[in-house]
Amino acid sequence: MPHLSDQIIPARFLLTLGHFVALCLVTYTKEHNIYAVYDAPSSSEKQAYLSEMETAMNFAYICFAFDFFGMVSGSTIFMNKINLFQIIIHFLGGVCISTFIHDNWGYHYLWPLVLSFSLPTALIEVWMLIATHVLRIVIYGGD
Repeated sequence: MPHLSDQIIPARFLLTLGHFVALCLVTYTKEHNIYAVYDAPSSSEKQAYLSEMETAMNFAYICFAFDFFGMVSGSTIFMNKINLFQIIIHFLGGVCISTFIHDNWGYHYLWPLVLSFSLPTALIEVWMLIATHVLRIVIYGGD
């Protein structure tokens, strides 16, 4: 029977990827999310709201770049506590972003979702990359 520790790395990869794919799908529902708040926004208002959503999505993509780099580089992939945190946050983020898409939440909920579920994981990855490669205070595989 496989141990739980053998399942953590694949779970982290799959949940991070699932959260990322859910965020990519927001691209197709941006206008619906705007119309969920405003019945008939003017062209300039609509463009401003689309720009705000794209800024939030681009910020989240940058956060995901740090997440994926941390996984691929191996900086945090063998740290079980960080992996568990990443699994929980990306699971919740994927569910919330999917709900955002499915239930046509207003566009203004995207920033809180990005700040709650993409930023914390990226900050941990950045800190661990700095601690491991620059400050040399974290040894690989340590918890």
